[in-house]
Amino acid sequence: METLTGKFCWGLCAAALTIASSARGATADVSITNFSFQPPSVTINTGDSVRWTEKDSFAFHTTTSDDGLWGSQGLDVNQQFTFQFTAAGDYPYHCTPHPFMQASVSVQASANQPPTVSITSPANGASFTAPAVVPISANASDSDGSVTNVAFFDGTGLLGQTNQTPYTVTATLAAGVHPLTAVATDNLGLSATSAVVSVIVTLGGVLAALTTTLTTVEVADRPPLSVATAVSG
Repeated sequence: METLTGKFCWGLCAAALTIASSARGATADVSITNFSFQPPSVTINTGDSVRWTEKDSFAFHTTTSDDGLWGSQGLDVNQQFTFQFTAAGDYPYHCTPHPFMQASVSVQASANQPPTVSITSPANGASFTAPAVVPISANASDSDGSVTNVAFFDGTGLLGQTNQTPYTVTATLAAGVHPLTAVATDNLGLSATSAVVSVIVTLGGVLAALTTTLTTVEVADRPPLSVATAVSG
């Protein structure tokens, strides 16, 4: 009865004991049963997690890394503890109250996936009047790491780059058509390029007003001057 009472109190004081995984990845399950970890060894990829579930009813167990990387509190029956592995290597672990309980996790390096990136502003086909000062923004993410830089290009010309979110640069664009792209680079050096967003910069109202004026000028008995005639004089 004393053992059960102590176990019950310890269980009430223990927290949920689950470390949530913030990144995508698979989860391998290990049961703690009959004073052992089953299976005693698991192999996963970087970014994956291991979830331990306590199955012994009359004993508290922990899952504790030999090098201190992780360590659960004493798990009550059916309680779980989850840890995500972000680096390749071999990770032996044990139960602190019962050090003869030993097991290991082997983490393999997974193939790096490229980031994703898309320009969110301006919209494809947007039109501006010269001189156009245009903020250019992009969304970028990396499923198995982090985005370390986003560079913005007008054709092959670099407009600017940033490693701060929101990913935005401001560019002054001359009259013409501008094919804009964004290139995102992840923490392992892999990059990806967005789809092209083309914008148009025109001379706008100045050109329109000039054209209207020149095409309606009349001099004495001469017929209306065309734009070409007015320019050549």
